[in-house]
Amino acid sequence: MTSHIEERGNFMKRIFLKNTKVAARKSSPFFNSESYADPTAYFGMKEVIKEEAELDKKVHNLVNVLKFIVEWAGFEFIGRIQLRHKESGKEFK
Repeated sequence: MTSHIEERGNFMKRIFLKNTKVAARKSSPFFNSESYADPTAYFGMKEVIKEEAELDKKVHNLVNVLKFIVEWAGFEFIGRIQLRHKESGKEFK
């Protein structure tokens, strides 16, 4: 026999797991905005997604190197770092 507290705990666990799966689907490029699998769009955009992720990683690494060099030289940044990728024109702030 399960108590009321155990039943409520199980219910809350199911709700949490369901919401976690929905959130994971919404952030995944494989699923569309209604959380249905959309393999055609995913495979069409796969290369673009990969290139954007690589560019974001390059920018992240570049900013870390710049921060290290500035710190090593005895300076500090007093404003935001703004970069523009020459090839794509994409701006990073």
